[in-house]
Amino acid sequence: MQFKRYLATSLIGLISTSVLLAAGSFLPRRWQHRSQASCQYQVCAIQFDIHTNILVPVYTDSFDWRNYLPLPLSQQQYLGFGWGDRNWYMNPPTELSNALPRGLQAMFFSDASVLGIQAYDRLPTEDIKCVGVTRSDYLKLMEFLKGSMQRNQQGEVIQLSNHPSTKTNYFEAIGHYSILHNSNHWTAEGLDIAQINMPLWAGFSFAIMRQIQATCPRS
Repeated sequence: MQFKRYLATSLIGLISTSVLLAAGSFLPRRWQHRSQASCQYQVCAIQFDIHTNILVPVYTDSFDWRNYLPLPLSQQQYLGFGWGDRNWYMNPPTELSNALPRGLQAMFFSDASVLGIQAYDRLPTEDIKCVGVTRSDYLKLMEFLKGSMQRNQQGEVIQLSNHPSTKTNYFEAIGHYSILHNSNHWTAEGLDIAQINMPLWAGFSFAIMRQIQATCPRS
């Protein structure tokens, strides 16, 4: 009898949690909120299946990533920032049978995080939304991105690897990846700092992209 009661309580709790998370994925953090800023300072979100990245210019008149990253960025126009579990990001599973155990390990037993930075010579045209923000909010986002990178005793960012074929570099990151704080939560945290509307619960990539009301062209 006690077991049945425990099972029923657990089932109700699971269903209630699922309903709340589903509702949170569709509800905005700010009602009737739309950026009125011009596109002088533009912030984009790009979706890669279940993940999202933050995309910003390499440099503007207020901030220049060439002063902070040891990367050859002279020919690049944009940088995409993605945070996540280090093992998954740097060694993604190549077989479906390996994806589930690797995913569970990342969600519950992650031991390190990584920040992947991908360079672009132009804005992608698919699965991307761009929003104009104020200079103040743009600089707040830049501080968030800088603050996501681990540094050595000399104050330098710690580069882990370089993948020229995809123009992607990986750096040691700050923060702990888990089922309660995944790559999309990190994206939403940064975009929220820039006053870009986000869902109440941002665990899914589609929830983030759904809330963003694009105000800037993608070219």
